[in-house]
Amino acid sequence: PVDINRCDWASKYALVRDEGNKFGGNDTDIPCPDVITPENLAEALKQQDHVLKFRPVIGEPCIVVCPLNGT
Repeated sequence: PVDINRCDWASKYALVRDEGNKFGGNDTDIPCPDVITPENLAEALKQQDHVLKFRPVIGEPCIVVCPLNGT
């Protein structure tokens, strides 16, 4: 089963670079902890890029490696 909190940590909050944030120039890379709590999420969000946190750009891996995108 998918743990939506882990997905949110990586993509929605743009905290894991290799989940697509790097394609928008975001270098924030904070590994997802084993247990996500409001406290450790808040601490991670304080470490985000101060400009890019307002407009996270996510290049989903399925889009990046799609054989139909012409690359």
